[in-house]
Amino acid sequence: MAVKTSVSGRDQSPVANDAGKGLQSLGRALKVLALFTDDTSLGPRAVATRLELSPAVAHRILATLAENGFLEQNAVDRTYQLGWMVGQLGNAYYQTGHFHQSARQVLKELSIETGETAALHVLRGGYRVCLMQHESSKPLRYTMPLHESMPVTNGATDRVMRAFATELEVADICEVINKVLVGEEKPSLMDLDTPEQLQIDYDSVTEKQLEKIRQQRFELGLGLRESAVGSLATPIRFDTTLFVLTIFGPIHRIEALNQPEFLTRLVAAAAALEP
Repeated sequence: MAVKTSVSGRDQSPVANDAGKGLQSLGRALKVLALFTDDTSLGPRAVATRLELSPAVAHRILATLAENGFLEQNAVDRTYQLGWMVGQLGNAYYQTGHFHQSARQVLKELSIETGETAALHVLRGGYRVCLMQHESSKPLRYTMPLHESMPVTNGATDRVMRAFATELEVADICEVINKVLVGEEKPSLMDLDTPEQLQIDYDSVTEKQLEKIRQQRFELGLGLRESAVGSLATPIRFDTTLFVLTIFGPIHRIEALNQPEFLTRLVAAAAALEP
């Protein structure tokens, strides 16, 4: 239990005070970095003046940012400019933004070609999450709720995630299932299974099935999660993140897409999104 002391009529714990100071320091550091969007080179005195800091505080912030690669110090005039880490972050931001833009275009093209809903899922913290989708224009169609976390069990998207997940990602998936079983996590409203059935569904997928998915790089699922719904799924590994591109709709229409020519295009479209 944290010790509380009364200051000016308010209770403040040492832990809360430390957290507040840490956030204050972080906020100051971010404001310092923001100054370099207008000026390519700044020294401690200029930073102190603009942010109304003491020169000593400004110097500490600049030195800390430089130690971590966010700034670099000019050996001649001792001023600072943006460092290599900012370049790395900028490159990552560009790549991620470019990936999402490209993915939206791929989903649109596949949805128009097939007449079905095309979606992009991501494996995040042991859950599958639908990030974006291009909905079918047909009267009878299926869609997914966006940004809703769902346990990974035995659907086509789930199987592809399990087939291409790393050991750590598989451990996260199992941890989510275990938490659902003991009541620490509640299954998504989209999951019609009971917690016990989720475990049964998860265990129903064999290593032999997962290996087949790895070899062919896609999975066809017919009525796996919902009896009337079919889906085709293929993996995308972008840096350290696992995504799955999925086409889904009524079973009879998805079955009609299960042809070598289309499957080749589907897998190629997903592979083209990888760096």
